Amino acid sequence: ASGIPSSYKRDYSIVSTFGQLNYDYDDRYLLGLTFRYDGTSKLRDNKFGFFPGASIGWNAHNEEFFKEG
Repeated sequence: ASGIPSSYKRDYSIVSTFGQLNYDYDDRYLLGLTFRYDGTSKLRDNKFGFFPGASIGWNAHNEEFFKEG
């Protein structure tokens, strides 16, 4: 092979933030909220994105009709 061997390296960055909030009412009803905010220098336009999430739950075993008499 002729010529001088070389390589090409390009720097880029990634930034992420993550958050979570959990709430329970009377140890029976549950609510969870999450979010993620990501960004990268590889994308030309709209470099950042917001990704929310939510969940609900029910601890049925804590209800009166599950308790022994």
